[in-house]
Amino acid sequence: MKQIVLALFLALLVLPGVGQQQTAKREKKHTPAMSAFRVSAQENKKEKEKEFSPFSFLEAGIMGVKNNAQADSALMYINFGQDFMLIAKELPVYYDGTFNIKELERWYIDEFEKEYLPGEKQAAFYDDEGNIVRMETFFWETDQWVPYFAIEMEMDKFGEEVLYVEYFYNEDASAWEIDYGFRAVDEMNENDQLSVRIWEYYDSWNRSWVQDEMDEYFYNDNNVLVGMIFSWYDEWEEKWEPESRLSFELDDNNTWESGFSLQWDWIEEDWVKTLKYIDIEWFNFDLLQFTGMTVLINPEALDFDDFDKGIAEDEIDWMNFMRMAAAFNDEGKMILMQQEYYDHDQESWEGAFKTEWDYDALDNLTYYTFSIHDGDDWEIVEGAKADFEYNEDQSVKMIDVYLVEEDWKGEFEHFLRFELFYSEEVTSVPQIGIVSNLQVYPNPVSSGLQMVWGGSDDIVDVTIVSMDGKVVAGYNQYAVSAGIPLTLDVSHLQNGVYIIRCQGKTGSSVARFVKK
Repeated sequence: MKQIVLALFLALLVLPGVGQQQTAKREKKHTPAMSAFRVSAQENKKEKEKEFSPFSFLEAGIMGVKNNAQADSALMYINFGQDFMLIAKELPVYYDGTFNIKELERWYIDEFEKEYLPGEKQAAFYDDEGNIVRMETFFWETDQWVPYFAIEMEMDKFGEEVLYVEYFYNEDASAWEIDYGFRAVDEMNENDQLSVRIWEYYDSWNRSWVQDEMDEYFYNDNNVLVGMIFSWYDEWEEKWEPESRLSFELDDNNTWESGFSLQWDWIEEDWVKTLKYIDIEWFNFDLLQFTGMTVLINPEALDFDDFDKGIAEDEIDWMNFMRMAAAFNDEGKMILMQQEYYDHDQESWEGAFKTEWDYDALDNLTYYTFSIHDGDDWEIVEGAKADFEYNEDQSVKMIDVYLVEEDWKGEFEHFLRFELFYSEEVTSVPQIGIVSNLQVYPNPVSSGLQMVWGGSDDIVDVTIVSMDGKVVAGYNQYAVSAGIPLTLDVSHLQNGVYIIRCQGKTGSSVARFVKK
C-alpha cells in the first residue's frame, strides 16, 4: 500500500507542529520500520538499495540487470576525468534454464602483471517472479572466497518493502549474523485480508526483534478498506499508543472518493481532523494506485498547540494545501509522481516536487530523477540513468551509466560503462586506458596502505572513492617519487571495497583495495 499511503501522508510531514508533542513524548531510540509515512534516518540510509542508481552497478555490477540471454563475461569501465579506464572483468554463472545470475565474480586488473586477479563475488537468490531477495558478498583472501556481508529483502504485492536485513559473517561462529534489519509481521482476517501489520526492528545489542510500530486496517461489509490506524509501541509502558489515523468515504463503485487524516490529541485523548483528501482518481484501486488527488488542510492544524479542538466538522474552513498526480505505464509501474502546493497569496497552484522513472522492454529501470520546481522550471537535484545498447537478438550489449553528481548543475555525467560478451571468454587485459604506474599493498589493509607511484610525475592528486560512489578521502598536490612507497592512513574508513586514483599531469591510474 506504499504508493497511495506514502503520498497521503507526505503532506503530514510538512505540517509545522503536528506530531511534535508525540515525538517528544516517546523519545524513541529507533524508528527503522517502513510504515506508511514515517521515514527515518535508518531508511534514508538504505535509499540507494531501494532505488536505481550507478551505485548499485558499482556494488553488484550486472547482477541486477535483466537480460534475454546469458552473457559469458562483462568488462567494467569507470570514468575518471575525461577517459574511461578498464578496471575489472565480471564472470557470471546462471541458474539452470534461466537468465538469472546465480554467482557473479569480479576480477580486477593488476596493472603491473597485466592480468586479472579475483576481487569479490556476489551470490544471488530469487523469488518466483525473478526478483532478487538475498545477495551475499564474498572477498578473495588467501586464495579463497571469504563471506563478508549479505542483504535480504522482500516486497509485498503493493510494492512495499516488508523485510530488509543486513548480515555480517561471523568467522568465529562460521555463520551469518544480523547487523541491522526491520520486518513486518502480518495478521490476516477471515477473508485473507491484511488486518494488522506490526513493524519490528532488530536490536543488535540484545540480538532480538523489537516491536516498533503497528498498522491496523478496517474494512466495510463489502471487504473494502475504509480506515487505518497507526500506533507506536511504548517500551517503558509496554503498550501501544495511537498516533495517526486515516478514514475514507466510498463512491458507488466502492472506491475511495474522499478521506480524512486525523492526529491523536494526547491531552484530550481524541482524534483531530487535520487533512482532507478529495478529487481522488484511480489507475488501479485494487493496488491503491491513484492518478490524482487534492489535499485540503484544516488551518487550525497549522498551530497545533493553539488548536480549537472543539470545532465541529461542518465548521472547519478547509483550505487548498497540496495537489498530487501520478502516472503508470502499461505494466502498472509508476513513472511519475508530481506534487504541487497552493500559493494563497497568488491564488494558484505552484510546482513543488516531481519524481520520474522509466523502464526498457526487459523491465530494467533505466531512468530516475527527483526534481524541485524553481521559478518557472523543474530542476533535477538527484538523478541517475542507464542507456542500454542491444544486439540484434535484443540481448544487452552495452550499458552506459550516468549520475547527477552536482545538484547545482542538474546535468548527467557519464560514470560507468559495461560491455557484455557472448559465446566467448575475455581472458586478456586490453591495453586501452591501462597505465602501469600505481600499486597498493597490503590488500586487504586495516590501517596503513602502501602506495607506490611508478609514473614520471612528482606531484599527483590522490582520490579514494567508496563503492557507493562517494569521495571518502582526497590529497591534492601530493608529493611522490617513482618507486618509493608512501603510507596512507585508511584506518578511519569503513570496511569495504575502495578505488584509489592518482592523477598527474602526464597521466592517471587507478587501483582497488579492501579495507577490513
